[in-house]
Amino acid sequence: MRRSRSRKGKRPPSSSRSMRCAITRGCGKVDAEVPRGDLPFFAELFIALGSEADAEGPEELRAEIRRRLAERLERYWE
Repeated sequence: MRRSRSRKGKRPPSSSRSMRCAITRGCGKVDAEVPRGDLPFFAELFIALGSEADAEGPEELRAEIRRRLAERLERYWE
């Protein structure tokens, strides 16, 4: 996915609006630019894919996946 251009024809700063995600699953790979607001969706997507997929980056996506998995582990640990 690509970001739209602003009224002056310049792209918004990438650090605030989107991030680059690399997804590997089996023999396929997806490398795409996605809106930062979609981070929760992609974190859940990787969790649902299980060990079949690896989120290569960005680190904030990997951190969100770890956080969500830690919450689930804590829920079922006892």
